[in-house]
Amino acid sequence: MNNNQGTFQKNIQQIHENFEYIHARSSFLTNLLMLQIERVLKYLFLTNSGGAIAILSFMGASESVRSMSGPKWALGCFVIGVILVGVLYAYQLHHSARLNSEWKKDVNCYLSKSIDWNALIKVDDKRSYIVTSLFGYACGYAAFICFLAGSGIGLFLFFCS
Repeated sequence: MNNNQGTFQKNIQQIHENFEYIHARSSFLTNLLMLQIERVLKYLFLTNSGGAIAILSFMGASESVRSMSGPKWALGCFVIGVILVGVLYAYQLHHSARLNSEWKKDVNCYLSKSIDWNALIKVDDKRSYIVTSLFGYACGYAAFICFLAGSGIGLFLFFCS
């Protein structure tokens, strides 16, 4: 083996190692993102549903509280927060199902030689980029704002009534 072949083999090996690292790092970051999304959704659901349960319990225990508008507003905020989390879960489910379905369709096109490798990757990258849509962020932040509003109303009523 001459020097050019040895250099070529080292370059191929380095490229292979780079791609393995890229794949491993991408997988790690994707898993980290999915874990954090799951944690945030659980937090938003538990805090809003817990707030709703607490307000309902408080309203059920005291007849005078049932006639007040503040607890009803707080309850409304928490319930809207729970609904928004549910909408976000449904949105993620449908979006993920669409990504999976479109990926399978595109892979079949690639395997039947309807599209080349670069087109397959380009279409998938473009489609996957849309995951972080404004709708998903809006639902998540709105659910958190509902929790803050419901909690704020509850704290106001507790300290100022």
